Amino acid sequence: QELGVSPAPETVALYKRIRAVSSKRPPDLPPQPTPFVGREEELVQIAMLLANPACRLLTLVGPGGIGKTRLVLQAATGRQHTFLHGVYFVPLAPVSSTDFLIPALAHALKFSFAGQEDATVQFLHYLRERELLLVMDNWEHLQEGAMLLAEILQQAPAVKILVTSRQRINLTWEWLFRVHGLESHSAVQ
Repeated sequence: QELGVSPAPETVALYKRIRAVSSKRPPDLPPQPTPFVGREEELVQIAMLLANPACRLLTLVGPGGIGKTRLVLQAATGRQHTFLHGVYFVPLAPVSSTDFLIPALAHALKFSFAGQEDATVQFLHYLRERELLLVMDNWEHLQEGAMLLAEILQQAPAVKILVTSRQRINLTWEWLFRVHGLESHSAVQ
């Protein structure tokens, strides 16, 4: 206004995006009973990978009980203002078969199906216009559902997927992040 010029369309778009992101609620992630300790280096590495436009599917791989879920939740909490349509946590441990993957994803995103159109088609259409992070925890028993992840990534260009698993998914899209145990520091008495 002071200079008597209109802002460039890019500036207007950026302004609208900032307002939209700042007005949304925090991510729908499960609360953690204890403070996050350690793994700061891993958090930085995961943040860098998620910031890379080429990294759309990041799988945190490691043995059970090593801390993948806690690490991914902390990483996702730090990304809440990066994704215009939010960060969503999908617990997959209770999902007994790939037949229930779409319903589990829809439930996490609070998406309701309507009409007779195939549920997968409806869900993919919904994701197509979204910019969000899907955090899928405990993927290892759903390996047969890998093609669904590929479909999501092909049809929804602004969706990123962050997965925890005991094994890699084996998709071309996949970037791996191996999670190791915390370094132990013995106290001298």
